[in-house]
Amino acid sequence: MDLSQPMLDAFKLRLGAEPDEVRDRISLARGDMRDKRLRRRFDLVLCTFNTFLHLYERQDVERYLARVRGHLRPGGRFVFDTSLPLPEELARNPARPYRVPRLKYPPTGQVVKYAEYFDYNPMSQVLRVTMQFEPVDAPEEAWSVLLTHRQYHPREIEALLHYNGFDLESVHPDFRQGDGSTAAMDSIGWVAKVRAKR
Repeated sequence: MDLSQPMLDAFKLRLGAEPDEVRDRISLARGDMRDKRLRRRFDLVLCTFNTFLHLYERQDVERYLARVRGHLRPGGRFVFDTSLPLPEELARNPARPYRVPRLKYPPTGQVVKYAEYFDYNPMSQVLRVTMQFEPVDAPEEAWSVLLTHRQYHPREIEALLHYNGFDLESVHPDFRQGDGSTAAMDSIGWVAKVRAKR
């Protein structure tokens, strides 16, 4: 499910290159994840690649988690990931560009200069990252993309799950299932189940 028709179109194009047995198992649906009802239940609901971070308000999270509960079969799992708020990123000067070495922009193959500007609002816990791309051979064609993510701290996620009817089954730093080491961790994988009625 995706709200963006261009994203669904791109997925459909890539899906066309997959074998029949893969294509036959996938249905695409356009809609807002906070409201869309598919009238089906599943053993697994995935919310990947920081999609959860686009739920900016508590009410957004509550609406979304209600939809997840409504789409899970008994015993089903909800698996999602969030980035870990890093103090050094949140404290960056919003006027200063943070540059990386030149890179090849995948959609076009152009070599670009790349910089990011970080602007964090501690009251809303929203981080705005402006990503600037400047083609080396055509600087006049420079463009920028704004990425906005709500920053959720781990204990906040635990509370949101608990108060919205989920039991936390496991947490995986950087998707690893090892000793739980958090050294150099920048993302978290969460596995939750709907709380059984008592």
